[in-house]
Amino acid sequence: MNGAIPYDELDQERHGTWLLTTESGTIYEIQASSSGVWMIRHPVIDDGTRDDNTLYRDEILIQCEIGPVRLGEPAVMVFVRDDRQGVPAYVATTRVTTPVVRILWMAAPGDWRRRAER
Repeated sequence: MNGAIPYDELDQERHGTWLLTTESGTIYEIQASSSGVWMIRHPVIDDGTRDDNTLYRDEILIQCEIGPVRLGEPAVMVFVRDDRQGVPAYVATTRVTTPVVRILWMAAPGDWRRRAER
């Protein structure tokens, strides 16, 4: 992938866009900055059809907290849903991925999907 640097572990202090590919093929786009961490889940798409495992707010930016992310281990992200009214016991949502098989840091901002096609 053009302009991407592979890592064994995600460093939240290194601001920019991180791409995590999981064993299932799903890509998590993690945006780390001084104002926080945000994620976008891009589910697996086979033969032009959406993954049957669609999750809350796929393809939409969500502010979150993220635990340590290392190759070969599942990633854990915690966020608060926007639509939690009427659910008094709701505290937060924890998302656990399949094991992470690739971690890339994008050296330049912009649309990583367009650069990946080059």
